[in-house]
Amino acid sequence: MIHGSCQRTVFTNLKMFFPKINVLLVITLININKMESIFVKITDPIEQKYFDSVTEINESRKLRSLIECMTLCFNTNICKFANFNNNQCVTYKSLSYHQDILNGMFWMNQVQLTSIKSADHSLDKLNGSGYSLVYDHYYSHVTTMTELANIKSQCTSNSVLCAAGGLANSDSLILISCANCHAVLTPTDTNLPIYQGSFYWYLTNGKSFGFAPDSTIYQSSADTHDVSSPFRLSWHLSGSGGWRLGNLTNLNSDNNYKKYILIK
Repeated sequence: MIHGSCQRTVFTNLKMFFPKINVLLVITLININKMESIFVKITDPIEQKYFDSVTEINESRKLRSLIECMTLCFNTNICKFANFNNNQCVTYKSLSYHQDILNGMFWMNQVQLTSIKSADHSLDKLNGSGYSLVYDHYYSHVTTMTELANIKSQCTSNSVLCAAGGLANSDSLILISCANCHAVLTPTDTNLPIYQGSFYWYLTNGKSFGFAPDSTIYQSSADTHDVSSPFRLSWHLSGSGGWRLGNLTNLNSDNNYKKYILIK
């Protein structure tokens, strides 16, 4: 049985989160730290980007309810899918695509860790949730591949990395997204981000590091696509500071905002 891990559960009969999925039910879990995860029941084929080449199980245990199974997945650092059948809960780090996922027993975990609400996410709450602040610099600081490689060396295969930004001398964060540390700190080709967690991430030597809400980015050298978007973070890896924190751009020499990386 899972105790005291979720504050609220919301059931929704909507096809709004993933238009290419036949959503019979969406379940939203919100924990005491106001972290939110959306579980989507899979009944139709979905885009291959959500799947991996191999299936890797986190754990399997007997539980009393589907909600307990989802809570177990929610509280696991890396859990992309959950399967609940006859009181047996199986959570997955990765899942390869196969026909059995359409049997109505599989749920996809879409972690929603990005927010522009300062009350929802703060450094203090993340530290209290087990995250360690490993990178803390003004936007004027020159981020390097060496720095990011050093951070990657501190991660295990299951570690979660959060990249964030906020006002200097403030505990509140303006923007944050979290995903598997090793995945997001693996180099990518120019303008070809990878989907991890609930965002698209990129790490291109000589260009930039960051994330975006969709796969369209323009690394010149930081991501300059859709400068009005509040959900894009991009730091130069080309020898200068900056560059963007949501729709705040041209931060190359800025000391009013800070870059953060946390790992767990």
